[in-house]
Amino acid sequence: MLYSKLVTASLLFFAISCSADIDTAKTQISSAIDNEDFARAYVLALEHAENGDAEMQHAVALLISNGYGELDGQDSDASTLYWLRLSADQGFGDSLLWLSDAFSNGWFGLSIDREASECWRSKVENNELECKSPQVNQPD
Repeated sequence: MLYSKLVTASLLFFAISCSADIDTAKTQISSAIDNEDFARAYVLALEHAENGDAEMQHAVALLISNGYGELDGQDSDASTLYWLRLSADQGFGDSLLWLSDAFSNGWFGLSIDREASECWRSKVENNELECKSPQVNQPD
């Protein structure tokens, strides 16, 4: 569990940009993670994720995938995939690679789909490529 927390903290630190609001959020999220207050980190990241920030959407997906976040009965795999896809659709590299790995390994309830995996991975190098993968809807 400690390893998971360290990985989460490391990934979140690199997943958040340096604009003024985001920089403040990064500091607050980092502090919350240092204090093992993952619920607060989730709330802080969610605010920016809901406003369309791809890096924060990635952070929310990361927190949910590690068991943090208030999902009100929503499926964590579906929620993780939802936020991950929103971020990837904006071209956020870490999310593109994570989504590629998800299709390659069948994570988050996805069927293994090598073609979709390669498509998302290639989008990292060629942002003009459109990937035809299953539609991801917001979880109920």
